[in-house]
Amino acid sequence: MTDAEASTSPVAEDTGYIPGDDGYIKWRNWFSLLTGKMTDQGQEQYRIARDERMEEADCKRCEKQRDFLLQY
Repeated sequence: MTDAEASTSPVAEDTGYIPGDDGYIKWRNWFSLLTGKMTDQGQEQYRIARDERMEEADCKRCEKQRDFLLQY
């Protein structure tokens, strides 16, 4: 690749979000979000990934609370 090609190639924007599911990556994304180092686009990516990861647990909790409330 020549210098001219390198300078015109698109550069991926650093949003501060790192895709991954292990504990270190989750912690790192959360810390970036809290300290303001994550862009709005990165925050949206983080929230979508978290929603997908927590969907099953959220549904179970809602169903359990619904069942409890319907008993009374």
